[in-house]
Amino acid sequence: MAMDEQTDPGYRYSLAIASAHSYQRGIELNPFNYRVRFYFAGLLQEEPRVMEDEFIYQTPLALLQENVRLAPVFIENQMELADYLKKTGNEEEAYRVLIEDALPWVDLRHEGYKDYRIALYKKIFREAVERADRESLERLLRVIKIVK
Repeated sequence: MAMDEQTDPGYRYSLAIASAHSYQRGIELNPFNYRVRFYFAGLLQEEPRVMEDEFIYQTPLALLQENVRLAPVFIENQMELADYLKKTGNEEEAYRVLIEDALPWVDLRHEGYKDYRIALYKKIFREAVERADRESLERLLRVIKIVK
């Protein structure tokens, strides 16, 4: 029997509540671990009923925004926030996050950053073309030319 086919209908919720409490405690112990916030935000998106628990005081948006505030140099944080904003119907703010918050950080060099940078370029390019946003396309091309 697969995990999703358990006989207890509340097992998934129970597991989600226990996980949420663990994530929240982990953030309290180490507020600078942005990956815990990312995974916690994903759990809350997948199981929104968890936010009804009186001891869970986080929301996916707050967690992802805090990631950007704590570690703006990691463009994956801005990209995750933009993805969430887009999924929740806030396309304009998602686009602004990509252009204004993430793009200025693409010239950093550390392991794995190239992959995030390329993914960001693709996201901005697709969005700018869809919107016929020539100014953002030109800005993107200037940044790509500088970063190489």
